[in-house]
Amino acid sequence: LRVAIASDGAYDSATSSLISFSILSSRTIAIDSGSYSASYNRYATAPTLTSTASAGSGTKTYSSTTASVCTINSSTGVVSFVSAGTCTLRVVIASDGTYVSATSSTISLTVTYAIGDIGPGGGKIFMTLSTGGNTTGKYFESAPTSWSGGVDPTVNWCNITNGAVGTSAQGTTIGTGQGNSTAIGSYCSSGAAVTARAYRGGGLSDWFLPSEEELEALQAVKTTIGGFESASYWSSSEIAAGRSGAFAGPTREAYPVHFPTGGSNLWYKYQTYHVRPIRMFEPIG
Repeated sequence: LRVAIASDGAYDSATSSLISFSILSSRTIAIDSGSYSASYNRYATAPTLTSTASAGSGTKTYSSTTASVCTINSSTGVVSFVSAGTCTLRVVIASDGTYVSATSSTISLTVTYAIGDIGPGGGKIFMTLSTGGNTTGKYFESAPTSWSGGVDPTVNWCNITNGAVGTSAQGTTIGTGQGNSTAIGSYCSSGAAVTARAYRGGGLSDWFLPSEEELEALQAVKTTIGGFESASYWSSSEIAAGRSGAFAGPTREAYPVHFPTGGSNLWYKYQTYHVRPIRMFEPIG
């Protein structure tokens, strides 16, 4: 291409030098479907992604848009899992002088934990999203056996042994232990829930004393999780008024779970039973 300008009476006409450029062709690129699966365990061997462009060549660069769940080597396509959640990946191919650069659509991999896997807090997963009765959409992790020197400590339920925390500490179902423990922590200056909430495993501050059903779920997989004493453990569930089998009601009773054989009992808050903190967390999405 060139341009010419006509004379204006004062200046001669002039013509520019020629310029030339290439018109690059369009193309697409996609991550090969055969190089990955839809779902992986957090500790399974991660895939190595490959990709195919519709035409031409060029440097390929892989990337993750969810680095808290997964990372990927930008040149080799080797994926590494970090946590449970949705892993989102894509690839870009640079222009090769004939074809333009192109960006793939993203792909998503689901990364999951299994019971017994090490969780983000350094303990073991004891409930997954598919555990029966768990409708919270969250994973549950037990503190490791080393959390208190290798032996779960014994303590009373609360230093106030003749007073009710109230309905805010009487949840029994899966998902209510954290709320119970928060309420107990505002009422008691020491005891099982206070001890559990003080744990900071993994640098996390969201540990709590499990509710009755959370503790029963933990007891059901106690061999896999490990380190439990053959004794009773405190739950964070204070007895609700009128519950069948109560001796003295919410002012004096709460629920421990019997770890050798399972099942919960109604016992007085001044009695000392073992404590194992837990935490719950959502997959990163």
